[in-house]
Amino acid sequence: MKETRVSDPTPTPIPTPAGAPTPEALDREAGHITTALDTGAQALGEYVGETSEADTAADFAGDAAAALDDAYDAVRSAVAKAREIAADINIYPTGRHAQINELMQRTAAKVAEAVKTATEAAEVAETVAVASATPEVDRRDALTARHDLDLVLGNVNDGTVSARLEALMATDSPAAHLAASDYLRLYLIAKGASPERIEALTLKARHEALKAAAASTDRSRQAAARAAMATTNARKAAAALQSALGMTRRHVDRVRKTIPAN
Repeated sequence: MKETRVSDPTPTPIPTPAGAPTPEALDREAGHITTALDTGAQALGEYVGETSEADTAADFAGDAAAALDDAYDAVRSAVAKAREIAADINIYPTGRHAQINELMQRTAAKVAEAVKTATEAAEVAETVAVASATPEVDRRDALTARHDLDLVLGNVNDGTVSARLEALMATDSPAAHLAASDYLRLYLIAKGASPERIEALTLKARHEALKAAAASTDRSRQAAARAAMATTNARKAAAALQSALGMTRRHVDRVRKTIPAN
């Protein structure tokens, strides 16, 4: 008698719920997320390139880049994995939702930790680079530098002090190097400048000091200046990552609509 073999039961596909987004629509959304991540990756690549020759600063910048790069991969993976889970007919609908919840929680935590790590590392890299971009004032030059700084800045509460400070910083002299240090803040406090003016002038001094370093003939100072000014790209990379995560959350909410009710 011929043996009859019974095939293994296979899950019966369940029709896509009414009102669910089409695969084409989800593909377009995933493409927008990829574009956001690619934009961030480009900024991150520029950041790494601009900090690569800055000695110690490059190490901290590398830590920032590594953290963000890993998080980019996590977001890319989450976009694909969420759709894979939603389409898995071997898992009950409630199980699919639960797995997607866990996936997004892990991804969000990864992004939050990456942004925190990258922000802290980039700030340290910038601080180190700023210090490396401007030479310390030799003790033999300190007295003359303080005198010259006071002579140029004079009344720090009038409307032309910012222009005078800019002119001083352009000299790239010991007095300018002194103004790029914490000495300027103490000097402005002693002169009775307002907190707002102190903040504005110290930021101005740092910016002008980096410009002077970038224009100098000292290659190490040039590299440090580039690294210090590159922090903007690190911030862009982190912002792009956070934006991509927000887009992914909205995308995954729509992916959930493709899961049957029961």
